[in-house]
Order: sequence, then C-alpha cells, then structure tokens
Amino acid sequence: MHQPAAWIDRVIDTARSHRMLYLLGGVILGWLLFYRPLQPDIMLVTFHNQSDMLIHSIHLEFGFDLNQSDLRIMQIRPDESRTIAINHVPGRGFNTEVSYADGTIQSFCANRGVTGQHQNVVLQP
Repeated sequence: MHQPAAWIDRVIDTARSHRMLYLLGGVILGWLLFYRPLQPDIMLVTFHNQSDMLIHSIHLEFGFDLNQSDLRIMQIRPDESRTIAINHVPGRGFNTEVSYADGTIQSFCANRGVTGQHQNVVLQP
C-alpha cells in the first residue's frame, strides 16, 4: 500500500527540482544585469511627519555647481513617511519650508553636514 508523501517531502522535492534552479538562476542573472547602484550625486531623503497634524506641503530648494532645483512634496499625513530622490550631493544641506494644516510654517536648512545617500528628516512643529 502506497501512502501520499507528506507536505514537507513535496517542498523538498520542489526545492531540488530543475525548475527551481532555473527560477533562482534567472532571478540572480536578472539582478546582476539590471541592478544599478545610486549615483554619487543622488540622495534618497525620507520625510517623517511626527506631528499630529497634516503637512500641506514641503518646499525644497537645493543646488550645487551650476544646478539649482526647486521641489514640492504635497500632503503627508500624521505618522506617515515619504521618500524622494533628489539630485544633490550628500552633506551640502537643502533649504526646507514645511507648511502645516494649522498655518504654521517652518523654514530651515536640513541635513547640512550629514553624509550618506539615505537620509532622514523628522518633522515636528
């Protein structure tokens, strides 16, 4: 009398199969062909709204050499975060103006002297 294989045996058989090897090989090959690291003058900045009110907008101004950029981020809810990519050299800082729902406006230079391509800005009125 033949008993059906247990589910763990099926998982092991699937993991050992040629299809699984082809799938994993394809994923690795695709990553090697298409992965591009961030360029040195690109920063990922995450804005964290740590307040209990809506942020209507964040206005960024930044530049270096002969480049100048102006960017707006709209509506970030309380306890929400938003990540953006900006064409700016880490460590140089960027002018930031935050407008809250109650009319409060904050203006400051964010992250001057902060190194690294992944940066955070915590916002509280």
